Amino acid sequence: MTELEEAMAELELLVAYICRQGLQLDGKLLKDVLRIKTEFYEQKTLSEEDEAAFWQYFNALVKQVAPASVVSIRDSNPSHSWQARFPKQFKQVHRIPLYYGLLVCAIIVLTVSLQTYYMVGIGVIHKTHALFAERNEFREKLQVLSLNPSHKASSEWLAIKRKEQELDQEFDANRTLLLRWNTYWRLGFSHEVTISEFDKFKYQQNKAKLTAQLDFITEQPRSHESAQQITQLKDKILELDREFVLHQARQAFFDSRLSAEYVVNLLANYILPLLYGLLGALTLVLRNLHLDFKRGTFSKKLCLDYNLRILLGGVAGVSSSMLMGEGTGVPQGSYSPMLFAFVLGYNVEIMFALMDNIASRLGDKKA
Repeated sequence: MTELEEAMAELELLVAYICRQGLQLDGKLLKDVLRIKTEFYEQKTLSEEDEAAFWQYFNALVKQVAPASVVSIRDSNPSHSWQARFPKQFKQVHRIPLYYGLLVCAIIVLTVSLQTYYMVGIGVIHKTHALFAERNEFREKLQVLSLNPSHKASSEWLAIKRKEQELDQEFDANRTLLLRWNTYWRLGFSHEVTISEFDKFKYQQNKAKLTAQLDFITEQPRSHESAQQITQLKDKILELDREFVLHQARQAFFDSRLSAEYVVNLLANYILPLLYGLLGALTLVLRNLHLDFKRGTFSKKLCLDYNLRILLGGVAGVSSSMLMGEGTGVPQGSYSPMLFAFVLGYNVEIMFALMDNIASRLGDKKA
């Protein structure tokens, strides 16, 4: 199909759109262009004069439907006859809002889930840290009071002991929740706590020394004194094992807390800003889709612009933490970082303006 034949087919679409929208239409122009169209279909050709006139008339009709265009009318607002001729194209175009809508729903679900996971992690980390410090403080008070045997029966000692036990139970509950929280980002895989080789060597050496002493005394003739020594050595071995297990438990706790802090920082500085930037860009895309379909200005070519806008929104979201640093001119404390990432995703031109501002400042400093 030549360009002239394609324009002849699109002529009906333009005229029908102008009439349906109630736009002004010059009767003489319409009469002349229809005469040229009839002549073309009858003779399969046009004279140079008629073809030049046709393109002028066609250009005038295209200007009259602006901001819509032939392509946008064909894609988003075709007549019923045009839909019947190109049903596949019509269905593809009208599925595009559905695709972007489903993508928005998926991003919202993922963002809300990770935001909830992030908030729970922040709360558990801070609560566990506070309980650990407070419990140790009460244990130190108990050790000081225990130096004086007469204080063990006092009301102060009993109150501190009761509070220490409550804090210990609450700490264990939060520690268990912290371990469970870490299980999700580890995808259910268990994490084995690694004890340093020096700690293992020291524990094995001490236990071997005590075991050797116990074996030596056991082989000697039994006496009251040797029985006491055997009991003391067994107690020391049990205490050594208990301290090693306690060291493993503390190592697991500190490892879990440190890992959780890294994951929380990763969520706060990269993953959540990325999602909020994508969500802001998708919000703008859906808004533009609605307006383009309403005005009849949508065409499939705009999907490339929409996709690039979404990618730039993600980049803007990730860059928001850097753009909100000191010396960038962005007010801090007044806005949530996630809100800033969403706004940057919605309007990436703000990010470009801030980057130009930073680049100009760096250029001034170098000069």
